[in-house]
Amino acid sequence: MAVREIVVCRDQNALAYAAAQFVLGEIGLVEGRRFLLALSGGSTPTLLYDVLAANPTNGELLNLHCEFFFSDERAVSAEHPDSNFGLAQKILFEPLGISSGIIHRMHGESKDLSAEA
Repeated sequence: MAVREIVVCRDQNALAYAAAQFVLGEIGLVEGRRFLLALSGGSTPTLLYDVLAANPTNGELLNLHCEFFFSDERAVSAEHPDSNFGLAQKILFEPLGISSGIIHRMHGESKDLSAEA
């Protein structure tokens, strides 16, 4: 089991920057495989998405090496303000040009939510 360092940040912005550096560093360690990244909602991931999207070269890295999933999506459409996918789409995926083929979302508007889950 790998030992992880505990990082204490002075504020949410510093946390978002540290999280972005961590994620990008971990992606860099995966060679010849896809990095599976589960995203969640809320205000803290929003700051992370902002930091990642601020550097356009991150789009190429994420497109080449990642697959995106959602860990706690709500049963709403992508346009709904509570949609974690909708938030990531607007703040992270669209600005970085992330390919829809590597984004695996739960269609919260589906009539068969069991199948979506």
